[in-house]
Amino acid sequence: MPRSVSVIIVVLLVGFVDVRYCQLILSDAVHPTIATWIVFEVAVILSIATYLATKKHSLVDNIANTVDVIATSIVFATIAYKNGLTSRFSTFDMLCLCGAGAITLFWVSCKRHTAANMATQLLLIVGYLPTIRTLWTSGVNPESFAVWGVVLITAIVSLYPAIRAKNRLAIVYATRAAVSATVVLVLMLRIELWSH
Repeated sequence: MPRSVSVIIVVLLVGFVDVRYCQLILSDAVHPTIATWIVFEVAVILSIATYLATKKHSLVDNIANTVDVIATSIVFATIAYKNGLTSRFSTFDMLCLCGAGAITLFWVSCKRHTAANMATQLLLIVGYLPTIRTLWTSGVNPESFAVWGVVLITAIVSLYPAIRAKNRLAIVYATRAAVSATVVLVLMLRIELWSH
């Protein structure tokens, strides 16, 4: 399969998920907090910035991160349009933003692009913890199998150009996304199986 085909598939899948999620936001079916999406916005931008500062970088090889920047920005703008920019930051949100600030400070002062990128991947994993906690403690599944299934497929497909180019940071980004989505899906399935 040519790289261009995998890139087109990723762009279309992310576009589908983004449009669907924004529809859910605008119809009041879901109520994400702006603070959480500020954290994700900062993290994906920091991830792509540190990645682009490395010697071996390509927006195509790291298509997952590339489209995440656009998709996250669209969701963030949709939430801001629907609910405004006011939001209370939880302690967790503040810790994540402080983590992003610490990574940025380290990156700017030490110029260790790869290390800063890897630290950002850890921050993105931490960003999933509230969702994982909710799914672990909830008796009802608040998430969509369709959306998370597409997120997983997108991450897996985005591995193709990264592996083909032997682009280590792009592989890490896509793998992290795939593992995170898999954990969420497994926890969703656990709720569905145990609640019946």
